[in-house]
Amino acid sequence: MSNSVLTATTTVKTLSLADWLVIADTLNYERLWAFDKFNQHSSSETYDLSALTLKDWEEIAELIGCDTYWANRRYRAHTVGSKSSR
Repeated sequence: MSNSVLTATTTVKTLSLADWLVIADTLNYERLWAFDKFNQHSSSETYDLSALTLKDWEEIAELIGCDTYWANRRYRAHTVGSKSSR
């Protein structure tokens, strides 16, 4: 029998919003920091934020302690930006 080695590669580009939230909570950082890091480092091929609905953005806003105005701005920024690049 041979021994096999299983390796996994994790980079900041593969971290989900949930991962960033755990990191923020562990470090006692604001949850908005977690979203900013996720938005800054995530791969657009893995996480297509333009596919999110306004309701999705409102749920994210609630999760990270932001208001519906923040959700609306994010929704418009991602949908307007994606439509103009299509």
